Amino acid sequence: MEKLRAVIEVGANSVKFLAARKESGRVEILEDVVRVARLAEGMKDTGLISPGAMERNAALVAEFAARAREMGAEAVAVGAMGLRAALNAPQFIEKVRELTGLNLRVISGEEEARLSYRAAISSLPGCGGRGAVFDTGGGSTEVIWGEGERLLRAVSLPVGAASVTEEFFSDDPVPASALEAAAGKLKMVLGRGGVTAAGGPVAGVGGAATTLASVKLGLKEYDAGAAGGTTLNLGELGEMAKLFASRTLEERKKIPGLAPDRAGIILAGTAIVTAVLKALEADAFTVSAKGLRHGLMEELLDG
Repeated sequence: MEKLRAVIEVGANSVKFLAARKESGRVEILEDVVRVARLAEGMKDTGLISPGAMERNAALVAEFAARAREMGAEAVAVGAMGLRAALNAPQFIEKVRELTGLNLRVISGEEEARLSYRAAISSLPGCGGRGAVFDTGGGSTEVIWGEGERLLRAVSLPVGAASVTEEFFSDDPVPASALEAAAGKLKMVLGRGGVTAAGGPVAGVGGAATTLASVKLGLKEYDAGAAGGTTLNLGELGEMAKLFASRTLEERKKIPGLAPDRAGIILAGTAIVTAVLKALEADAFTVSAKGLRHGLMEELLDG
């Protein structure tokens, strides 16, 4: 039996834990957990991880590291955009090392894009030709163009659901003018970032994509796994944006399929996905339930 591995991924909005092993040539996922911890909360104004965010995120990494040890899994910890942007990221990394013994590695936007692309391609068998994959996180959005398993080009952009929420969606409910302002900013960032036509089908990775699919399916509870393979189009995204914007935060938490801890950032996630689709000149996308951590896990188990 292959060695058990674990990946702990620290993002701008959540900390994720994945434990898996290779069995008969296939990756067998044993645990896949996502916990919202808001590392980037307030970072837009200060550039710093706040004391509260540092404590709760480091504690969550320690909890997941303990779980890995309990399972007998060899763990690695990685950080994404939230830690790439934070001025005091070294202090967080040191705190994690003191609590867990793990040397947390902050990955580049390019590596994040590559791993997300690998995960999406492996989970969507129909992605054999030319197309694009996008991955929306709390602090950044990656867009990757490829052909089958071959990655052609990738960009990483500093816009995520947490950062867009802080900048544009502080009102509750959110006025139409804020939606228009966010759409304008996103169009500009994507254009300057070089996001061009997909040239084929589009797949979406990340919490926004899986949450939107979960809402479309009307699931009683948010279920990322059940959301995989769902297709959403621009018309559906527009209707969802109107729904989310018209509700207060507390009302949004009651929408079927929307996890309460994602209610505060789902409107921004919807705005980003919509803007990305338009920039890719695509009318719809298919949801992949796998992301960065799954791509990294595949590499670890292959290595």
